[in-house]
Amino acid sequence: MRIFPKSRLEDDNALTPQCILAGLLLAVKGQTHSNDELMHLSSCLAGPSADNYMVRSDELKGLIQNSNRILSEMGLDAFLEQSSPLLTYKQKLATLLTIMDLCMVENSLLDGERDVFEQIRMGFGIAEDDLRPFEEMLILKNEASIRLNVMPTSYNRAAEGFRSLC
Repeated sequence: MRIFPKSRLEDDNALTPQCILAGLLLAVKGQTHSNDELMHLSSCLAGPSADNYMVRSDELKGLIQNSNRILSEMGLDAFLEQSSPLLTYKQKLATLLTIMDLCMVENSLLDGERDVFEQIRMGFGIAEDDLRPFEEMLILKNEASIRLNVMPTSYNRAAEGFRSLC
């Protein structure tokens, strides 16, 4: 069973796990999302389908528009308050890790993103200690010098930003 089962866009106002993930990624990253971020989001929402397990472009666009609309109407605090009881512990953890991974892949943690991430973590009731082992794994996963067998010329600024949370 997938942590985020494939979306069924039956009700535009429904807070589904996919809508929550997309909305919170938008909250952290703001309105400036790149094609890489959309591809990452698409892969996170993948489900069994004929198109290589990816969410189709039109579905992703609709999901992002719907998530953005709901988040704008509610505000982040109300969005978190309503979405937290709808998610399992694993879904909450997966959402936080997806956000962390996206920031680390980009090698950036912009001003305000860390604060929004902390707000989401606290809204979900996830302790920093629960994230720490996963954070270290994501730092290792996203360290290019390890994959390329070279000495790092710079450090991952996003990883440093998250590391300072702990």
